[in-house]
Amino acid sequence: STAPTTSASSKRRSSADRPAVMEIRLGRPDDFEDLTGVWFRAVSSTHGFLGEAQIEAYRVRLPVEFLPHVKELWVAEEDGRSIGFIGMDGSEIDMLFVDPDWHGRGVGTRLLEMVSEDRPRLTVSCNEQNPQGLAFYEARGFRPVGRSGTDTDGNAFPLIHFERD
Repeated sequence: STAPTTSASSKRRSSADRPAVMEIRLGRPDDFEDLTGVWFRAVSSTHGFLGEAQIEAYRVRLPVEFLPHVKELWVAEEDGRSIGFIGMDGSEIDMLFVDPDWHGRGVGTRLLEMVSEDRPRLTVSCNEQNPQGLAFYEARGFRPVGRSGTDTDGNAFPLIHFERD
């Protein structure tokens, strides 16, 4: 359960240590600005292989080029604040990002579980230089099934392709 408990040990834990108590809802165009902030903070903390100029170029594109074309967008919120999101195209995970302040607190797992409910098979591609992302998917039963030498824009950022049945 993600609800806080009242045991003595949990009273000593800081709020940053507690699992998130969140709502997951369908994303809307008026979320794009907040989700771009979540994306920026997540990528800045996990994608060390990208330079500042590359991150900024993607940040500008995200709310106008990427998010509007996501077929199914789910947003995780806590107290009305966006803390993570997942974008789906059928059984393919197009994007999954969690605010780094919420890493390790079950947000990504809950998003993944939610989209898994009606999908017997999931696929995802993750940057090879993103060890946190690779470990996240492998820990949740995804297995590598291929590799591309470049990302979807043709940049030299290899992708590992995963699937889970």
